[in-house]
Amino acid sequence: RGEIDAICRKNALQDGPALLFENIRGYPGWRCLKESLTARRRMAWAVNIDDPKGFVRRMASKIERQVPPVQVETGPVKEIKIIGEDVDLIKFPFPIAGAFEVTPNVNGAVHTCKDPETGWQNVSIRRLGVKSERHGTTYLTRTQQDSIIYGIWRKRGEPMPCAYVIGADPVLELVSQLKAPMGYCEYDFWGAITGRPLEVVKCETSDLFVPAHAEIVIEGEVPVDERELDTPYQEAWGYHCGCSVTPKFIVKCITMRRDAIYRDISSGWVPNETHRMGGAMAAVSVLRELQKEFPGVIDVNALAMGISLIVIQVEKSATKVWPGLAKYLGSITIFKIVPYCRTVVVVDEDTDIYNLEDIFFALANKFLPSKDMTVFEHIGGVGMLNPVEAWGDGYHTTEAIILDCTEPPPPYDGGYKRGIAKPTEKILRMVEEEWNKYGFKE
Repeated sequence: RGEIDAICRKNALQDGPALLFENIRGYPGWRCLKESLTARRRMAWAVNIDDPKGFVRRMASKIERQVPPVQVETGPVKEIKIIGEDVDLIKFPFPIAGAFEVTPNVNGAVHTCKDPETGWQNVSIRRLGVKSERHGTTYLTRTQQDSIIYGIWRKRGEPMPCAYVIGADPVLELVSQLKAPMGYCEYDFWGAITGRPLEVVKCETSDLFVPAHAEIVIEGEVPVDERELDTPYQEAWGYHCGCSVTPKFIVKCITMRRDAIYRDISSGWVPNETHRMGGAMAAVSVLRELQKEFPGVIDVNALAMGISLIVIQVEKSATKVWPGLAKYLGSITIFKIVPYCRTVVVVDEDTDIYNLEDIFFALANKFLPSKDMTVFEHIGGVGMLNPVEAWGDGYHTTEAIILDCTEPPPPYDGGYKRGIAKPTEKILRMVEEEWNKYGFKE
């Protein structure tokens, strides 16, 4: 209990490799894959990007030309079919991570559901609380698109069909974290990145489509008004959420490969795969949307919980002619692109947004609280997922902040006109080229 996730966190702190666990106690024959997308370099490998530091910029350009999926008759995920009374969730090797986690959870499965009115199929990553062999709980946050779709089904008085895909390929796991507008199917973004359509198969019990080459698919439905007690879980904000009454999920069918590998994604205490992967794709979403309206945005990085604190890098010339640019960009990020985001920091092009020391340098030397801070109060929150909301107006209501850490506009920028105090670019390049000749080792 907790051993696998404790190993994963130490591995993440050391920027270690992906981990395949074998010989799992109590689950003979099962293997469990963890940490495959914790490191930025592995995210880059998965989408054929050679420079991990350029991952966000390259991904933002890759997803522009979507390619819809193609239906095939069958695939490896259909090799075994378990239907009805034979279904048994308990046989899967769920790693229990948090000290207060009471019931096991399917962590990080790709969840999919469909708008019954438009046919739009949404893809995201969700957890499934396992309550028995054939049912569980599904936590739907009201700011998310799958929760909106569930609301449509409830108005119709019908249960919502959905599926949990365990062991989708890394590209689909990444694009499932995009903050795309309503109506966009993440399967199309998979096609944009790979240059070919994703092969999908029809579910056994609904008209949903799932990846043909996945490891495991759990099919079922969320009834209109049936609820279950959801127990504490190590949530993405790094703390255990409390008990809550959440929608019930009824399992109808499981399909899987003959020798399926169980895929699990760690959450809770940072750093972990949820934070790293979710943050990287949140940054991609922000950069993609902001550059459509303002080409002066250079790059975006996500820190802290991954999507709670976002740093935006802009051209210095842009902030000089538009003093309110930081507030404008931050507002779009918080209210339009990433509803979970609570802090936006805007910096100049001479701040390395992948270097914490550089970011704090900008905060210390370019930020004046009385002029450069914008606070939004009484905005929509995420509930018990984020414990700080209780300190304000209660759960589901929160606050957000924008910190403008760019140089002040004229005539108040005199102290910055000579630039950061450092050697010339020519000398810096020379030192980089001659480094090994000085006797240093890389």
